[in-house]
Amino acid sequence: MRKVTPILVAACCMWSSAAFALPGKHVMSMSIREDPTDEQSAVVFSVEFDLIADSVSGSVVKWEIEEARFTEYQNGFILHQWTIEAPTVSSGDGLWHVTHADTDNPVDSEFYTLPAVSGTAESNYQGADLDFELESGSLTSTEQTMYSGDVVGMTYTFTKEGASEPVVEGEDEPEQSDVTSPPVG
Repeated sequence: MRKVTPILVAACCMWSSAAFALPGKHVMSMSIREDPTDEQSAVVFSVEFDLIADSVSGSVVKWEIEEARFTEYQNGFILHQWTIEAPTVSSGDGLWHVTHADTDNPVDSEFYTLPAVSGTAESNYQGADLDFELESGSLTSTEQTMYSGDVVGMTYTFTKEGASEPVVEGEDEPEQSDVTSPPVG
């Protein structure tokens, strides 16, 4: 019986560490177009979230937005960039709660209901910082099929500090989205 006990303990330890494994890092990007209803119009702004899983409870993963990056474009060239670490997520614990069919293998569409996120991102160059607010927006059934289904509904305002007009703003706009899992290492 003594020889069985170490094996059972080892098996229990392996099972419990596997049961609490977290999905890998993900990067979510959203491209805001000059005319959000025209898939061919120029990208004028983009948002990227670096996501890291904080915890798993059943089918819900609580994701921390480690870093958010914002980029303004003009005629296809980068005009300005801003970055913020751990932006404010409007939830009781500051994390983005996402339900996944398989928590080990999240799929893009499971991220398409955005949390409310706000804050001030620091300019990566000389110039004003960026005040931002964004959250999920609703989409029509036609808009849900745009970008081959890789679309997120967004309501947002991005304003340079001290400016009277936003760089870009929109309500319930269809924006192209992509979620990737960067290579480990």
